[in-house]
Amino acid sequence: MLKKLILLFILYLLNSNYLNAQWISGGTIRFEHVLGNSYKITYIEHNDFGSINSGSYRTLVAHCVSNSSYDFTFSVPRRNSNLILISPRCINSLQYCTTPEIKDFIYDATIDLPPVGDWEIYTGSNWVRIPATTDSVTVNSQAAITFLARKYQHGTNTNLNSPVFKSDPIVILNTNQEFNYNIGAVEKDGDSLVYSLVAPYSNPGGNWNSRILYKSPYSAQNFVSSSTPITLDSVTGALRFIPDNPMSAALGVRVEEWRTINDSAVLMGVTRQDFRFVVRNDSNTIPKLSGMNFTMGPNYNPQDTIYETIVNPNDTLRFTINAFDADNGEAGEIRIVQNTEIPGDTLIVYNNYTDSAYAVYEWVPTNNDISYRPKTFTVFVSDSACPYNGQQIYTYSIYVMPEMEKPSLGNDTMLCTNFFQSVTLDAGPNYQSYLWQDSSTQQTYTVNAYDYFTNLGFYDFWVQVTDSMGQVKIDTIQVEMAICGSVNEDASTYKLTVAPNPSSGKYIVSFNAPNNSFATLKIVDVYGKELLRKEVYVTSKNTNIELDLTPFAKGIYLLNCNMDGKIIVQKLIKQ
Repeated sequence: MLKKLILLFILYLLNSNYLNAQWISGGTIRFEHVLGNSYKITYIEHNDFGSINSGSYRTLVAHCVSNSSYDFTFSVPRRNSNLILISPRCINSLQYCTTPEIKDFIYDATIDLPPVGDWEIYTGSNWVRIPATTDSVTVNSQAAITFLARKYQHGTNTNLNSPVFKSDPIVILNTNQEFNYNIGAVEKDGDSLVYSLVAPYSNPGGNWNSRILYKSPYSAQNFVSSSTPITLDSVTGALRFIPDNPMSAALGVRVEEWRTINDSAVLMGVTRQDFRFVVRNDSNTIPKLSGMNFTMGPNYNPQDTIYETIVNPNDTLRFTINAFDADNGEAGEIRIVQNTEIPGDTLIVYNNYTDSAYAVYEWVPTNNDISYRPKTFTVFVSDSACPYNGQQIYTYSIYVMPEMEKPSLGNDTMLCTNFFQSVTLDAGPNYQSYLWQDSSTQQTYTVNAYDYFTNLGFYDFWVQVTDSMGQVKIDTIQVEMAICGSVNEDASTYKLTVAPNPSSGKYIVSFNAPNNSFATLKIVDVYGKELLRKEVYVTSKNTNIELDLTPFAKGIYLLNCNMDGKIIVQKLIKQ
């Protein structure tokens, strides 16, 4: 059975020209399981003090979809006396209603939701706000805003907690600068989250399928003008693009919660939240953060572009994250925004609020951290520019994987070039990809000794294997290429000499053996093809015969002599 949670958040749409004093309002509802049937309901409302009066409490409605007789209303008191600024306005620079000085009001209460069916939690009235048009969106002249959380009851498989978004919903960015932001959330139940871009709802209190309408050529997936494709990492919520035109835009984010039940992936709930992006022409250069700097250097390097890595359990992962701001003297900060998914890690910031700020990250995962989904954390970087701080949120992903098995090419070995030996090296079948020393990419690699006949010696052959998660292992084997059969201990009793060598084609071969015997002579080329064969009777005294290679091309040949089972090999060079 499935208990599905759907949160539908309608935040705000506003006019892109703040000088016209367009009021901004929005909110979100979420709930958290406390005990039994008790749930903590949190309602976060944000505005610029114009559209909604900041009262000491709000009234919400709990509606049982399957049986309205269980419906009830309840009050949620305001918890924060000091409002929280969520827009990146330079403090004390501008007044509200002329700049997005947007602050949060937080209301919460604990209620009981008996397991009698599906539940909806929503605001007690529909507030009407100022017309909400953006450069990329067309909407009606008035928008009734109802903030609603939908909770389904489906047996014992429960989704007790909604994801909690950690990033501010008001985002201000500059044209022609790469922008990194994370629209992700934290989930307490351990479910896997999947992110996608959608059109926000325009009136959740009315038609649930009513969405805002984007002006051509904009869409939910292409919500601002960008010189690069807008990319969203569906696993981490990392958003990246380069805006190239001043404008404002509304963006909807859909988050699906998935859980494995009886070896099957089950959708446990859906959460929606809206974000507001305002693109400006500004001379300020937004500060940047490097990728994972494993050299542990304190200075920013634009080549550090790796933002994800793989680590094995019980290995120490350690790297630096370096900040950079092209506007010298504009001190900013680095701070952790979201890190609840990785208990036990540390991120220590050095030289904070300076142009040389950097942070050192360290973590030692355990076997319990092994997962095919990454552990992620986000790092916020900001400067002190006015009237708006330059801000970005970078996402860092860590995959904890069992240590992969190293390939084994076997022990070092020797191949006899004169016997045209070969060996096939096998890296094993359990890998995603293979890369050998000559850039070949198959599982096996064959070494043929005759390829090295003219260049005897020791050669290293290696393979780099990669598994499905990107882990890499390498193994190397050394192979000696040699001419075999000329055995030192037999040199005093079995002798063979060739002169002249090199030659234009004719050679005198001299034999010496301890006893009278027959010898078999073979001439082969470097490909192992037999070109000439002679049977010779060898006496205990010196025996000489002539070999004529005049009919054959210039090059290198092998003379193989077998006397009494003793093999002697000589290399012949024809010029």
